[in-house]
Amino acid sequence: MVAAERRLAAADAEIAAAAAERFPSFSLTAGLGLISLALGDLLTQDAIIGSLGGAISGPLIDFGRVGTRIDQREAEGREAFANYRKTLFTALGETEAALGGLDAARRNASGLLRQSELDRAAAEIARERYRLGLSTFLTVLDAERVRLASAEAAVSALASARRQEIALYRAAGGADAAP
Repeated sequence: MVAAERRLAAADAEIAAAAAERFPSFSLTAGLGLISLALGDLLTQDAIIGSLGGAISGPLIDFGRVGTRIDQREAEGREAFANYRKTLFTALGETEAALGGLDAARRNASGLLRQSELDRAAAEIARERYRLGLSTFLTVLDAERVRLASAEAAVSALASARRQEIALYRAAGGADAAP
């Protein structure tokens, strides 16, 4: 996203630079020095020399080169803008998809955590019923198996939610590295 924005700004600067070629340019140069035939006369006032010059340059007859260059830079600018829009819309789409995925993963994890708590309570009831002699140990083992399976599913759902958070962070421009 940032790279596309920088390319767009560079294209705008190129258009301005190409348009500036239509106008004359001015330059001034100056020089100051010392000249003397004898070393002792080097620091006297007569040994100081200087020069000043100026120049004006500009296109008189360019046969449309500057206009063509401006048109070319404007076309490159339009292309940079189109790439910027494409990058922006892609980033927005990825961010929206990541937000949807995160919401779904969080809802799934929340439901599985509630189910895990219910299965934990059911396993405790099965143990208590076995202790009181109201059910068999097979019922306790089955309740523990269900409890462990739902706990594993809840942990897996929480991990999925964390992965979706990372995907959202990356989609929002938080990291350049691919997974």
